[in-house]
Amino acid sequence: MSDRQQASRLAKAGFDLWQEGRLEEAVERYREALTVADPGYFATPEYHGELAHVLAALGRDEESRMRYETYLDLLINRREPPNNLELDVARYFVGQHLLKMGLSSEALTTIQPSLERPHQPEDRLVPLRTIRAQALWQLGRLDEARQAAQEAVAVASSEEMRQSICEELRDMLPD
Repeated sequence: MSDRQQASRLAKAGFDLWQEGRLEEAVERYREALTVADPGYFATPEYHGELAHVLAALGRDEESRMRYETYLDLLINRREPPNNLELDVARYFVGQHLLKMGLSSEALTTIQPSLERPHQPEDRLVPLRTIRAQALWQLGRLDEARQAAQEAVAVASSEEMRQSICEELRDMLPD
């Protein structure tokens, strides 16, 4: 069995254990997968991202942060040009985790490249805009946070999405 096949099999086992709520066992399977995974293989970043989710669920925030950052770094440095949607999703997860850890400035730095990239669907940026609003709020930059929250609502593509954003960012939005 090739390293890629073995890594894939172990990561799938880790995923299944994660879904069953057997988090410690999932961590072990993912770690085993990463010991045999080819760093350049297209699925390797996702293995790190999934392990980061499991570690976060266990409350192991610093370990989780390292895995999330590895996930993003591997996506950015892939041999083929990075997929912008994958990068946006990865930046969202890293940013969200950094907010959880109270690292608001780092969260802003992480998501900024996606927000600055031209020519992209605005509604796809809504999750990143909510991270931005929350980070600014945590930093005490209240006017900027309110503006960012209003921008997130303004570019939402549906009423359901707008309501969800309003609920999530209710402290920042006018009644």
